[in-house]
Amino acid sequence: MVDGNWVNSIKHCIALFVINFMYFMRAKTEERHLSRDPIYVAYATVDERPRRPPVPEPRAHLPVQAAPARPADEMALPPAPPA
Repeated sequence: MVDGNWVNSIKHCIALFVINFMYFMRAKTEERHLSRDPIYVAYATVDERPRRPPVPEPRAHLPVQAAPARPADEMALPPAPPA
């Protein structure tokens, strides 16, 4: 909650850091314990995500072409409005 007091803001940031650190350590501890189980290791090492081919560079295989020339009358500026 924002109340304009910077001391409370610091306290809230520290509390959030402590809670996030606890969740991080819980996850690391859980992973360490599970890595001792051979069934979990077999499960965790299987990669079942579908593989997609790499995306080619767009138009990298096409030759570079110059833009077609336009007639001179298309490049001329329109006439100025009468004053």
